Amino acid sequence: MGWLLIGVIFLAGGSLRLAQLFQYWRANRHWQSTTGTVTRAELHRVSSRSEPDSIAMFEPNIIYTYTVDGRHFRGDVTDEDIGLVNLVRGERLMEDFAKDTNITVYYDPHEPPQSTLFRGPADLQRQLFYAGAGVAIGLTSLVLGLI
Repeated sequence: MGWLLIGVIFLAGGSLRLAQLFQYWRANRHWQSTTGTVTRAELHRVSSRSEPDSIAMFEPNIIYTYTVDGRHFRGDVTDEDIGLVNLVRGERLMEDFAKDTNITVYYDPHEPPQSTLFRGPADLQRQLFYAGAGVAIGLTSLVLGLI
């Protein structure tokens, strides 16, 4: 019974994430673009300083503004857009999205408050790997539960 439950949970979670990634990709590849401005760009350390062997991981905090048809909007880069990054990638992001930098913002023409700085998740390969692994673990667990 345990393997079946694990299988259902992983299969459902992985499948749901794959569906979300596909919907996100399909929707925003038709989104329009406009120029925006970065209003905040910071890196927040999320790994513990007290563990010297741990790899330092950072969460980018990027906030931007943009205008569509005379209406002003605010957007931010979320964990789903980028995820946690190491220091090298974080510093590169801070250079690319420095405060007061003009950037390209992609927005949903039907719902302009929905926006992103990326055409699809920036770490799409990683997210596809985890979603696919969830499906694979789910299927394997279901088979083990049925044996």
